[in-house]
Amino acid sequence: MGLTFDILSSINNPNKQGSVSQLSAVVSAVQQASGDSSISPSAVQTALSALGSVVQPAIKQQSATPSGLSSLEGLLGQVSGGNSGGLLGQLAGAVVGAGLSGQSAGGGSDGMLQSLFTPQLQRQAASVIAQRTGLSPTIVQAILPTLFSSVLGFLGMGASKPGTGGSNPVLKAFLEGGADSSADLGDVFKFANRFLNAAS
Repeated sequence: MGLTFDILSSINNPNKQGSVSQLSAVVSAVQQASGDSSISPSAVQTALSALGSVVQPAIKQQSATPSGLSSLEGLLGQVSGGNSGGLLGQLAGAVVGAGLSGQSAGGGSDGMLQSLFTPQLQRQAASVIAQRTGLSPTIVQAILPTLFSSVLGFLGMGASKPGTGGSNPVLKAFLEGGADSSADLGDVFKFANRFLNAAS
């Protein structure tokens, strides 16, 4: 519940970029992708949990230096500060598409995403998700861009608004989460869905 609490706290913090509409955009994108592939809600939750366990070490490594952390927080701020639904899909499509086709990383946001979510990491994520959910590799590959975008979307909720400063509490909670499932992205998706349904 720790990561979910930090996301909801950021939504209620006027200095953070998270909002109910952005949370809804992330959840809706995942629901649409899973619906298009006829994936059950429980399988989606398991897939996000599996993806989180794979990408957490990569994001932790990326943020191990001050410059790496600054670049990562800047990327999350850019994702959260724009049209979250469209921009998330655009960014994730760029990294996953290039990674799976073996293209080299470019500059800017796409370049950083490709250095963070490397082709090797993407293959590992696809394999772990397929093993844990029982979904076919073809279906996993189809929803992988949206799942990657959801990671960025959830973590971006804690990004600070321009001029306010401060760290990203959601990113911090995700990086510090351990075996107690406090940073489980599957749980975040489940509770976010409940929260949005209750708010509507």
